[in-house]
Amino acid sequence: MINATDYKKLEDFWKENGVEGVKKNSEMLKLAKELENKLIESVRKNNFEMYYQPKVDADGQTTKSEALFRTKEDFFVRPDLAFALFKEFGHEGEVLMQQVEMVCKDTGTFKKEVSDDYCVSFNVAIAQLDEGFCKKLDEHLAKNKLKYSNIEIEILENEDFENIPADKKEIINKLKQKGVKLALDDYGAGNTNEAAFKSLPFDTIKIDMGISFKLSDKYYEKNGITDPEVIKKEKTEAAQKIKEAYEMAKKHNKKVNFVVEGVEDEKQLKKLKEIAKDVISQGYHYSKPIPAKDLVTYSNNLATQME
Repeated sequence: MINATDYKKLEDFWKENGVEGVKKNSEMLKLAKELENKLIESVRKNNFEMYYQPKVDADGQTTKSEALFRTKEDFFVRPDLAFALFKEFGHEGEVLMQQVEMVCKDTGTFKKEVSDDYCVSFNVAIAQLDEGFCKKLDEHLAKNKLKYSNIEIEILENEDFENIPADKKEIINKLKQKGVKLALDDYGAGNTNEAAFKSLPFDTIKIDMGISFKLSDKYYEKNGITDPEVIKKEKTEAAQKIKEAYEMAKKHNKKVNFVVEGVEDEKQLKKLKEIAKDVISQGYHYSKPIPAKDLVTYSNNLATQME
């Protein structure tokens, strides 16, 4: 059975070489299979949990959060590595179904304890949107007395929006008609263009933290960048990218929610509000991802502070 030392070896190799590199290395492939077996068995036993990172609006209120998968192994496993392996070994759909159940259960608590309109988002690949997913979502929304609008599906920016299969578009439109919200995640991380906006009716656009983090001094401290001219250039380019994304999003939907990830400090937040006065912020400036019970306390404390 894979241990913490073996896991660290696999993680380091994966960071340098990706899944394709792992598949070409017999030792790493063996460790990857052992890790994925361990993780999927844990998922089947509900030995995982969802953490939630609040999204705070321009007025300092929060009735939204993002659900993030966390394993409960005897050593920490990076979620992005876990999902890369789930996808590679064919268990991505199974894990999604388990997440739907837990997210709906937790959202039921948030709806009751925080706000009737509380909305939780989580990532779903377009390929995973099928009748099985819809049936599972219907079941657990009803079980937890939720509205469809209490859930938001986040679709990654790296999807091929110009070639979405007709059956997938039909499912997305059905979910939208029922009230499920739709978000474009990590906008700006790849070859961003207008295809995404034109192809699907997004309620939310989320700016990739890799862009927004460059507005924070912490980014330059972390990366050992001290040249004032370089810092000024990086910040100017990041601000311009965010401004262009905001204007493009509003052009297609004036009521779109504009969420920026990776918000680390007040100075960064102030700059974001200059770019987008209705910005919704997500990041460590407000809170790291936290368990469901802690999110209820956090949200209610924030609401009390604003009274």
